[in-house]
Amino acid sequence: MIEKIVDFAFLLPAYVLSDFMGIHKEDRSKVVQWSVDFVDFFNVVAITGETTQRMTRSYLEMRDYTRHLLVERRTNPRDDFLGTLVNAANKEGAFTEDEIIGSVARKHIIHFLWRPFLKDPQDDHVLELAVEAGCGFIVTHNVRDFSGSERFGIRVVTPRAVLRVIGGMP
Repeated sequence: MIEKIVDFAFLLPAYVLSDFMGIHKEDRSKVVQWSVDFVDFFNVVAITGETTQRMTRSYLEMRDYTRHLLVERRTNPRDDFLGTLVNAANKEGAFTEDEIIGSVARKHIIHFLWRPFLKDPQDDHVLELAVEAGCGFIVTHNVRDFSGSERFGIRVVTPRAVLRVIGGMP
């Protein structure tokens, strides 16, 4: 019984997020596999050449799949999150396709020299990454624990605020 609950607890968020994003129901198993690969790489198993290749392969598959969905949303709009992002991308100053997909990346060496800084030291790595990457925003429900981020020119906003900006929420 416990195993079924654990399986359900893992699958439910993947399915809900898939529906929210606009992923086809028949492709949910891909999302689950990508999620497993990411969780394994960042939290569970030792980082090896094999786990790195698996995570990289999953990232590339997810990126290509998302590009396909974005093309699909342009030709056949749908009322889902990707559809909302595509509509927002058509507005001046909105997201580019690369920003939507998250495939724009630069290599950074992070030295962890100014920790701890935030109220919760377990959040410092998020702020440090955002500073090094030149981000303008951190999106989190945990806004209070990121007090002080504005010193680095980073606004901390809730997911609801982001959805309001792109027109996805009233």
